[in-house]
Amino acid sequence: MKGLTYMQYRDYKAAVNTFLRVQAYDAAIRRQRLSGKTDVSYYSFVNSTEQTQYTKGRMLLIQNDPLNVSSYKEIEKL
Repeated sequence: MKGLTYMQYRDYKAAVNTFLRVQAYDAAIRRQRLSGKTDVSYYSFVNSTEQTQYTKGRMLLIQNDPLNVSSYKEIEKL
């Protein structure tokens, strides 16, 4: 990504961070569920804006790293 304004950079960085944060949380919950702990819940978005940021972050990562698309799949929920 070249030629971004500071505001675009900030927005994109926040979106990517949202995606990575939610993915890390859901991955931890998935590990717990696989080990038998069923009373834990996957991440619930605070609002639609956060969910949009998550999707935007995922798309930005895919766009900028197309060779590793599989790294940016959503965590399969059990």
